Amino acid sequence: MSGWRAQVPWAVLLSAAFVIRTAFDWFEPTTDFHLRSSVSTLVGALIFVSAGAAAAWRSGSWLNGPVAASITGLLGAVTTITGVALLYAFRHDPQTIQAIAGSGGLDEAVVLPMLIILPGTLLGVIGGLCGAIARAAGGGRASAH
Repeated sequence: MSGWRAQVPWAVLLSAAFVIRTAFDWFEPTTDFHLRSSVSTLVGALIFVSAGAAAAWRSGSWLNGPVAASITGLLGAVTTITGVALLYAFRHDPQTIQAIAGSGGLDEAVVLPMLIILPGTLLGVIGGLCGAIARAAGGGRASAH
């Protein structure tokens, strides 16, 4: 169970990034999503890589990277969907509903958190390799937390 607990901060960070992006799309509508999508994609990728790297650093095994990233994605999807539902529950006036439709729709905001689990897991492989290599290069000692 400690593997799940160790991923909670990463999952909360992932979820917060997604819900914040969703809130911007809904409450500050735009027609040009390029910057928002670039930043949110980069932030999400960095979270998955970092979660994988941290797990591999702790364990010394690169295989823990993708496992940690997938757990992060699963937990993050649950909290993100909850956050999106709360955003919608508290604000679903006609202007917001129009902004939601213009940003991909409510279904995208609910399905996308689940769809990113697979690419996030693959990014966890990269993080796992980096974390295991960094630990091995550092003499095999993880910092005490």
